[in-house]
Amino acid sequence: KVAQVLRKWLPAAAPSVTVLFSSDIPSGEDWLHELRSQAEAADFSLLCVTRENINSPWIWFEAGTMWKSGECTVVPISFDLLPSERNGPIRMFQVSTFERDDMWQLIYALNVSSGNQMPLEKMERIFDSLYPVLKEGLNQVHQEGTSRHTQDKNPNENLETQRKEDVENLKQQIVTVNRKLDTILSSLSRLPQA
Repeated sequence: KVAQVLRKWLPAAAPSVTVLFSSDIPSGEDWLHELRSQAEAADFSLLCVTRENINSPWIWFEAGTMWKSGECTVVPISFDLLPSERNGPIRMFQVSTFERDDMWQLIYALNVSSGNQMPLEKMERIFDSLYPVLKEGLNQVHQEGTSRHTQDKNPNENLETQRKEDVENLKQQIVTVNRKLDTILSSLSRLPQA
C-alpha cells in the first residue's frame, strides 16, 4: 500500500523522472531479466520498507539485484520501522524516511539525476504543494494498518475473555459436583452397615 501511494505521488512531484515499478512487469515475462534490465537502466531504486515486508525475501532480492547492478543508487524508504528493526540487506544502505526533509532530498536528487532538471524554485513549489498529499495517503495507510491490527487483536481479546469465562464456569461445575459428591457420601455414611 505504501508503494502504491508513492507510485501515485512521485510522477507529480518529480515530473522529469520516469517511474517504473517491479509490479509493472507483465505476467509471463522473465521477471528476473526484466528486473535486471530495469536496474541497469535506472539511476535510482526506491524500496518502500515496512514492518510487513522487512523480512520478505522479495524486498531483499530486489535490494540485492539493484545493488549488484552497480548502475543505480538504492534508497530504502522506511515507513514505520525504527532503525533497530531494519535488518537483512536493507541495513547496508542509508535509509530514508517519508519525513519532509528526507523526501525533499530525494526529490532534489531525482531531479538532478534526471538529465532534464527542473528549476529549483519550480521544484520547491511543486514539492510544497504535493507533500501534504503524500502525507495524507501515508496516514490513510497507517490508519488502515492500525485498524486491521486492532481488528486482528480484538478476536484474541474476545477469545481470552471467553477462555476466562469457560474456566470460571468449569470451576463452578467442579464445586457443584464436589458438593453433590459430599452429599452422596454423607448420605451413604448414614446408611446402616450390613
